[in-house]
Order: sequence, then structure tokens, then C-alpha cells
Amino acid sequence: MVRVSERLRRRKCNCEAFACYAGCRTSGNRLGVAPRRSAPRRHRLARPYLRAIRPGGSGNAHAIGPFVNVYNEGTAGWLAARGAVRICLPPELPAASIATIARAVAAATAIEVFAFGRIPLAISARCYHARAHGLHKDNCRFVCGEDPDGMPVETLDAEPFLAVNGLQTLSHAAMNLSEDVVVLAQAGVSALRLSPQRCDMAAVARTFRDVLDGRSEPARMRAALAALLPGIPFANGFLHGRPGADCRPSGAA
Repeated sequence: MVRVSERLRRRKCNCEAFACYAGCRTSGNRLGVAPRRSAPRRHRLARPYLRAIRPGGSGNAHAIGPFVNVYNEGTAGWLAARGAVRICLPPELPAASIATIARAVAAATAIEVFAFGRIPLAISARCYHARAHGLHKDNCRFVCGEDPDGMPVETLDAEPFLAVNGLQTLSHAAMNLSEDVVVLAQAGVSALRLSPQRCDMAAVARTFRDVLDGRSEPARMRAALAALLPGIPFANGFLHGRPGADCRPSGAA
């Protein structure tokens, strides 16, 4: 178990790297979205990816994951014109933004949304798991495997806050958009990403499929998924324009 102070929590929430998961008040935005700054030139896309997209013409067919910052239709269109056949949008986007992006690239690119599992918030150059066990990153012994769902991180007040998986910072709550699949379909989303957790993921996939195929009601999904993943709360705040840790019931304003 790792604990962080409230001061560090607020400092992290106000980070330029990702939207505020906890809805930190210091970000100056009631929706909990931290301001973003332009990345330094040294943080440009990796050379292999730049070669694949070939500026000025169509590139090789490829898929874009949620760690590429696709926050508007301009970026999605730029990637689609260079061969992106599928784009998994960052998990912090609200439904209105998802719909706008999906409409802009509907003819050429499938839009995927992160729908289940602990939310990826940031990636660090340091391995928190190794440091917590007194090991070096280059000789970590794959100690992250001891925590399949991530190492819990608490505040000094012993409140669950985040989870750490090696280099990756994850949310404490698991994203669950099972009650929002109809909204996502209407927005133009054609695929859902289910991130593996320490549970019966085949049953999780079947649960989502039953709703998509009309064999089950979305309102029953939360209880079914909670039985499959006990002990981890659910969240869908980002989709509803709220702090990411919020969980809004189906049909809530």
C-alpha cells in the first residue's frame, strides 16, 4: 500500500499531462479538467510512427490507442487521412466530444471508446512498483505481477485514490460504461475497449454483448459486473462531463 499526501494529490491533479480524475478544485475548472500545455519539441511522436503515417499522403493502415492525444475532430481527421482505420479515444472525453469526432471521421475510421477497467491516467519514466519494493527499474524482477489489478495508493487519510501498475498510474475506480452503451452507439462509437482485470473477462465481454444485442437491459448491467469485479467501485464521470471518479446512473443529467 502506498499513501500520498493531499498536497501531492492536488499537485498531481493539476498536472498538464492528463485530465483531473479526482476533480481537484485547484485546477480552476468545475468539471475537473486540468489545463493542457503544448508538449516540448523533444516529446514529439516517435520516428517509427512518423514513418508509418507519411505526411502528405496516405500511410499504412494502423490503429491509434488511447495514449495518443486525440481530443478534437481536426486531430482525428489528420490521422484518418494518413491511414488510421481505428482510433481509441482518450478515456476522459465527454459524450459530446466523442460524437463530434465520430461524425468527422465516420466515412473512413472506426471510433473505439474505453468502456471497462481501471482508467489509464498517466505513464511515468520511473517504475513505482520497483521503487516501492526497493528495486531498480532495470532489475525490477517484474514485481508488478504481484498486483494484477495494480498496487493501491491511498491518501494520508487512508482514502483510496489511485492504483499503480509498473510505469502506469491508474484510477482507483474501474470505468464502467455498460449503462451508456446506447448513448455511445448513437454518438457513432463502433467498438468498446474492455481492459483486463482480475476477474472473468469472458463473462464481462458476454455481459456487454448481451446489452448490445438487446438480450439484456442496461440497467441490470451494473449489478452483474459488480458481482464479477467485487471490491472495486465503478465510475463513468468523464463521459458525463464530471470528475472521472464520479458514477452517474443511467439517464442522470
